[in-house]
Amino acid sequence: METCDFCNLSQRFGISFVTGVPDSLLKPLTETFDALGNVRHVIAANEGNAVALAFGYHVATGKIPLVYCQNSGLGNMVNPLTSLVSRETHLAPMVLVIGWRGEPTTKDEPQHKGMGALTLPLLQYLDIPTLRLSSREDANHLPHHLKLCASSNRPVALVISKGFFLEAPSKPSSTLISRSPERSLCRVNHVQELALDRMQALNILLKQLSGNEVVVCTTGFTSRDFLSVNEAMEEKFTKVFLNVGAMGHASSVAAGLAANGESVVCLDGDGAMLMHLGALAVIAEDADIDLLHVVFNNGMHESVGKHPTAAQSLSLCGIADSCGYPQSAFAVTPDELVSQFHALGGKGMRFLEVAITKSVLTQTSKRPSTTPQQRLDLLKMRLRTKL
Repeated sequence: METCDFCNLSQRFGISFVTGVPDSLLKPLTETFDALGNVRHVIAANEGNAVALAFGYHVATGKIPLVYCQNSGLGNMVNPLTSLVSRETHLAPMVLVIGWRGEPTTKDEPQHKGMGALTLPLLQYLDIPTLRLSSREDANHLPHHLKLCASSNRPVALVISKGFFLEAPSKPSSTLISRSPERSLCRVNHVQELALDRMQALNILLKQLSGNEVVVCTTGFTSRDFLSVNEAMEEKFTKVFLNVGAMGHASSVAAGLAANGESVVCLDGDGAMLMHLGALAVIAEDADIDLLHVVFNNGMHESVGKHPTAAQSLSLCGIADSCGYPQSAFAVTPDELVSQFHALGGKGMRFLEVAITKSVLTQTSKRPSTTPQQRLDLLKMRLRTKL
């Protein structure tokens, strides 16, 4: 289906407010939202946040909002869908557009298989009318489903198979998000001409480390770039955990590892950090752990469409300070990255924000060649034997 046709149809039902967390399957649609001057597009911190934003908008306007996400985000949605927007509390209409990763009949990454199989049963259990969209014929049922949302005053779901939305006809002219004009000259954009790309930053940073640390990588391109750099360094780091799913939880996994006396480096991203920002305050309570929390900030959800995050205009190390991290620093240039790393010292809880460019994934970045369970078993063995 052409995304402009979907948007025209949704606007016939008064939908002019959309919010959510970017997903690769929905990239053509969210790019079209960006290009439309008559749609307010808010990129949420997490999927539960998006449901609450949509609910508030409906209460204020009486209009139907649209919430989009990858199906992995249904986990974050369950609480507000059952306790905020439900028959027992406050019924409100909203259209949930859900990218179906891990669809049982398709090949996908292992972290998507669990929610892929649960997506339709979970929506059924939540009593949310659901329309699967995988073909042009399926699109014929869209008007009826949108009418149901309006007439029943309740959420409905559209579960989107890979390839259903065709590529947007043109690139967005701008990104329309809820930020004030004075914030448009954002902090990260201001230093882009000086910043490294993520691969360069990883090369510099990893050379400063001993190689004995446990490395925890966040979901997305960061893990793949780390694998490539580590391979070029002849597997300098042997104790590695790739947090390929559970976006936003890598820092908590890292803190749990560090609580057992391990020296841990968490390689995080700005979108992931914002998704569960409260974790920083909890992590910082255990000030005795040896954890270097590195956040590569390019101000975007890079691996799922390059949509912006609020982090492009924030001081993430300032947030870490406020949450209780004893030490924090911000680096842009190669020299700053080296000097700030050493200024933080070699032990304890430290936070390092590294501004990186809005780069694209290189062909040298590689996917893991082993399964998550195989990698976990290897990590456990090396932790137990202190290899």
